[in-house]
Amino acid sequence: MASPRPPGSGRLRAADSVGYQAHVLARLFRNHMNDHLRGLGMSVGQFAILRALWEQDGLSLKEIAEVNFFLTASAKANRDAAIAGTVEVNERAFRGFDETEREAAMKLMERLEDNLREDGA
Repeated sequence: MASPRPPGSGRLRAADSVGYQAHVLARLFRNHMNDHLRGLGMSVGQFAILRALWEQDGLSLKEIAEVNFFLTASAKANRDAAIAGTVEVNERAFRGFDETEREAAMKLMERLEDNLREDGA
């Protein structure tokens, strides 16, 4: 990993940008999830909606955007396999991390999110 540079110390390299690192991580995670979900006949975008419906079937699209969505039999049947894929990708991402490192990484990402949300991003 690149050594950190103090703020304002010249040109920001991509490897030093939290935005770049977050983008790369999100893209890799999405690609791994798509590989898993493709076998279930769904995409990451569909998974996001299905996950909400697995929690509460019949949500309106106003809650997910003004149209009611209901799970199909296929979507219900694929729930456990789709969620298992999420767990698998998370475990792959945290390979080699002990529990303390894993918790620290999650807390740091939550703090980054909180900081950006505070500023209305």
